[in-house]
Amino acid sequence: MYEHNTAQDKDDLTGTSNIPYILYNEVIKTIDSQKSDKVPGHDGITNEILKESKGFITPVLTDTFNEILNTETIPQQWTETNIILLYKKGDKYEIDNYRPISLICNIYKLFAKIILNRIEKRLDEHQHIEQAGFRKDYSVLDHIHVVRQVMEKYKEYQYIYYIAFIDYSKAFDSLFHEKIWAALNEQGIGHKYIRLIKKMFTARVQRESNLKRKWYPRQGKRKRGRPQKRWEDDIRQAAGVTWNRVTQDRHEWKRLEEAFADWQTDLQKKGKIKY
Repeated sequence: MYEHNTAQDKDDLTGTSNIPYILYNEVIKTIDSQKSDKVPGHDGITNEILKESKGFITPVLTDTFNEILNTETIPQQWTETNIILLYKKGDKYEIDNYRPISLICNIYKLFAKIILNRIEKRLDEHQHIEQAGFRKDYSVLDHIHVVRQVMEKYKEYQYIYYIAFIDYSKAFDSLFHEKIWAALNEQGIGHKYIRLIKKMFTARVQRESNLKRKWYPRQGKRKRGRPQKRWEDDIRQAAGVTWNRVTQDRHEWKRLEEAFADWQTDLQKKGKIKY
């Protein structure tokens, strides 16, 4: 389980262990498990392409993944992520009404899923039975049923009871990575896997724009007092004070692009332009 106090002691992760090579069948199975109709990363490779070409691309991917496993070197292209903002509802000038989405290379996702499949069983065995969220074959509904039963019994015997609800995503907006590595180490995950995961977390982010700027995500908890929206501050710093107007205008740009495309189609039909 993840836990954190203010200490930032680093664990020794220099150990070596015999990690089996990634097999052809592992890659095939992972490709087949990927969902279709998903937006690709900046390399433009979709899951549909991977599925249609898996017959001849799987041997290449298998060799590539094993090379990464041996050298513990993550390709530079995998460390770059496109972030786009999707409008949800409400005031278009409020950042809280936008949802950021990271577009990651699908080949990177394949490799990450293979690593996850290998360590998932061991991690699951170390979790408490009370941990129902984010676990396969577990449901929060089971816990809700237990809480309802307890409430009914307390009411039946006229006991006073108190229930506290905590939104951990708001209480802790980010985790200290060193504690994540420590938790993986304590649960017996091989050091090579942990070192690979650490390098996969070292990411550069580029904005959705012709002018791309690098951004290194921060770590740490929220400050005391009014909660900080760290990623909002970073976007404002990178894009300037008018960035919220840019998010507002992106919908107008889309309409203009669609109108321009229709105009080009009409001209092409009339023979005014040729391609």
